[in-house]
Amino acid sequence: MLIVDDVEDNRELLVRRLERKGCLTAQAENGLVAIEHIAKQEFDLVLLDIMMPVLNGIEALKRIRCSYSADALPVIMVTAKAGTTDIVEALQMGANDYITQPIDFSVAFARIQTQLNRKRTPEALDASLQELEAANQRLKLEIEQRERADNLVNHLKSHDALTSI
Repeated sequence: MLIVDDVEDNRELLVRRLERKGCLTAQAENGLVAIEHIAKQEFDLVLLDIMMPVLNGIEALKRIRCSYSADALPVIMVTAKAGTTDIVEALQMGANDYITQPIDFSVAFARIQTQLNRKRTPEALDASLQELEAANQRLKLEIEQRERADNLVNHLKSHDALTSI
């Protein structure tokens, strides 16, 4: 999970709380550093502040969405901006969810889990489909082998090997 916020205390608070829940985290102090991290490493989710220097959260979100769909890389905005227009803008730009500060961590963690589960569902479905296809191929091969064996047995039952009759 990538935590992006220009305020180190905010990042550290989220890191401590998430790591206590068993999450692996990385940090970025602005949107540009976040984009660089995402280009180098795979993340399951991004927690992204809006108000940051260098590259703000909305601009970072736009860049993320150029390369990753909302299903491929969920982004949750985590910000003090609680206005309706801010929330609507972020969601229209492709944010998966929006959490306002001060953070109610139990609610935030539930939202994080929801997005992670949503991301993992297609991955689990793909894995199940691959397992099903492999099992289907094994069954087809087994059926072919049994049919050949049955044909041989039937041939042996109806033909005399000595006289070829």
